[in-house]
Amino acid sequence: MCIQLNTYMHTYQEMSLEV
Repeated sequence: MCIQLNTYMHTYQEMSLEV
């Protein structure tokens, strides 16, 4: 579950950077 959360946060950061 920790890894899944880490992946989610990483994806969120990438999207935030694009916008």
